[in-house]
Amino acid sequence: MYEADGLGDTTLLFIHGWSCNRSHWQFQIPEFSADYRVISVDLAGHGESGKERKDWSLSRFADDVLAVLDQEQGASVVLVGDSMGGGVMLHAGEKLGDRLLGFVGADTLRGNVALSADVSLTERLAGLKKEYERTAVEWFTGMFTQQTPDSLKQIVMDALLATPAHVGIGALEGSLQTRPMLGLVSSLQVPATTILAAGSAADD
Repeated sequence: MYEADGLGDTTLLFIHGWSCNRSHWQFQIPEFSADYRVISVDLAGHGESGKERKDWSLSRFADDVLAVLDQEQGASVVLVGDSMGGGVMLHAGEKLGDRLLGFVGADTLRGNVALSADVSLTERLAGLKKEYERTAVEWFTGMFTQQTPDSLKQIVMDALLATPAHVGIGALEGSLQTRPMLGLVSSLQVPATTILAAGSAADD
């Protein structure tokens, strides 16, 4: 499932993070749709997209991104990815070839996804397999700051709790199985930038 808005020669495609959905970009879409073709996607298993897939790898998610761009005839593309979406963004960028103009990462590119510095992805995965909802809620709650509006917290938590456990676990396993994100960054010869929230654990 995806939404498209705006007109322009350049397409901006927004990719959400782990156990999130396209609603997380709802405040960015109006800002860019006046000048660009803007697309936001629900990755497989998230939001309104199908949840019966077996392969939850970042590369497979990237194939879905390409399918959307092909459907929309996006010839000049800037990819924007948040957290795990940054990994999907880089894999999609590899597949796009000269259609890729650049990419923007948001709280991403620490290994595979942005995460708290004191807990590894492997430990998170073990916790999710044991007590999925409790572990997931604690993980996301730890990302909020005192300045995070309650309305934004609700958007994030609603998406988290709507993502089935098998999807969340599968996507995190898929992230662990992919090659390092920073190696992918260096292979893409296009302009790039990363936006990091204060206190983010993402690499420089």
